Amino acid sequence: MITDYESFLSFTGDGCVWWLLQDAIRLVAGFLPVRDDNQMLLPELRAPHNRARVNERTLLGAFWDAR
Repeated sequence: MITDYESFLSFTGDGCVWWLLQDAIRLVAGFLPVRDDNQMLLPELRAPHNRARVNERTLLGAFWDAR
């Protein structure tokens, strides 16, 4: 099954495509979009396991580290 990440993308008037930093970090950490009972994607990311939460904290620390 192919996962559609379109609801997490933002488009600007000049044609640029970008992701919110928090969404990008969560996706890299291993979070997955949530599906409802009808298998429709919801605009929410959830961690499938605790390792994804640890990865998220590690990435957040790296981005907000003063060094």
